Amino acid sequence: MCSMVLALPTKLRADIAVIVHPNNPVSQLTKKQISMLFLKQVKAYPQGRKVRPLNLHRKNPLSKSFYKNVVGKSGRRLSSYWAKILFSGKGTAPEEVRSSKEMLKKISEDKQSIGYIDAAQVNERVKVIFLLAN
Repeated sequence: MCSMVLALPTKLRADIAVIVHPNNPVSQLTKKQISMLFLKQVKAYPQGRKVRPLNLHRKNPLSKSFYKNVVGKSGRRLSSYWAKILFSGKGTAPEEVRSSKEMLKKISEDKQSIGYIDAAQVNERVKVIFLLAN
């Protein structure tokens, strides 16, 4: 008789860390504040400094999880939201980056940027201001 042991990961979903440049004066934000920044309903951090939100590519599973669990929009609702903003001339969606590596690089070089990555990828070049445990 042959027995098979299957190793399954204990954690299937990643924790999401919202990150900024380490010299950004913001130390933490609420989920509501983050949502407003990423939907560009607010154009500055609470301290008044201009904000530049960065997104992982929309097909990235972490991006989908971020928008669903932090911003409260996903899929068609999010696409519809940005289409309405774009066609009304009121703005554009945040810049997209291809990978977490690119996100870390851009955030570490720009004090205005805010983004999100898998919490396991956080390093000393960025500061976590919000953590969503999945």
